Amino acid sequence: MPVDGPLPHPFLDCSRPISAGQSGNVWYRSAPDLPGEVCDQSATIIPSGTPIFLSTLDDEASSLDAPPFNDTTAAGQLAIAQQFANYIEDLFVTVDGVPVTDVTAYRTTTAQFTFDAPTPWISNTTGGIGTGVGDGYFLMLKLFSPDPHTIHYGGRFHIPESVFGMPVDIAKDTTLMITVGR
Repeated sequence: MPVDGPLPHPFLDCSRPISAGQSGNVWYRSAPDLPGEVCDQSATIIPSGTPIFLSTLDDEASSLDAPPFNDTTAAGQLAIAQQFANYIEDLFVTVDGVPVTDVTAYRTTTAQFTFDAPTPWISNTTGGIGTGVGDGYFLMLKLFSPDPHTIHYGGRFHIPESVFGMPVDIAKDTTLMITVGR
């Protein structure tokens, strides 16, 4: 989705309604690129029985990304995505204050996929048809009770000095407040 669209981009602003652009039996939500975000989506009712596919922390590499996340081959994209996903530390997810156990067991790597990115888009100034590979931690959450729920998730990327010439820590700490309908 474009960064300058009619609604705020969800990576940059938590005010975009969780229902925007959602269709089908599963809704998607990722971690915004801003640390300490409180995403109050409780005014939007998620249909009862609709799971949320939650991207907790992940990385991708593509043919359209800027270096160091750029490669045109499936093998190169996979290597980059896995390298940066290996830097994920201190991962956590709680649902209504209850920790998800063994959250690191939910690491998944995609096969190479094709996508169509608008210009400008979140990862580069120029879009187009590209290919990519993702790697990271994902959960499918099905919240059964028709009530407000709080999902708190995050961790950090700890990128060693050898990658950018200095160590880089990128913290993610997101609180998502939602309401499941009856």
